[in-house]
Amino acid sequence: MHHPAQRVLRVLITGSAVALLWGIVPAESGAWQMQSRFGPILRCSGDLISQGDSVARLVTLCGSPDNISKTAASSTNKPVYSYDKNGYQVQTGTQTVTRPAYETWFYHAGPGHFSYEIRVSGSSITSIEQGRYGGLR
Repeated sequence: MHHPAQRVLRVLITGSAVALLWGIVPAESGAWQMQSRFGPILRCSGDLISQGDSVARLVTLCGSPDNISKTAASSTNKPVYSYDKNGYQVQTGTQTVTRPAYETWFYHAGPGHFSYEIRVSGSSITSIEQGRYGGLR
């Protein structure tokens, strides 16, 4: 039996249209992960989940997450700078930067599989991070 990454690699080599869109890159763990030109992807129920997909699609294909971490919205004031007539940088005001609330969904498939952290904002996936092979991040 082939390792899942070997099957993916074979698909990438044989399907030229697929090979243009998808790539295999080394992960931090030393294993290989599949990645689209938009970032990491997650395979559930034989289908692919990627950034921008709906939360409804994620739950339909992958089920409920093992854990959810909620992060509240936050605002910070950052200084705004410009240069005076002598070329010195001076603070001319502040700008409020708002970060919307989001949730991080954790999927742990267990030994022999990667774990994933899916960031969700509103009703869509904003990022996917692949964790370690066979365990938690």
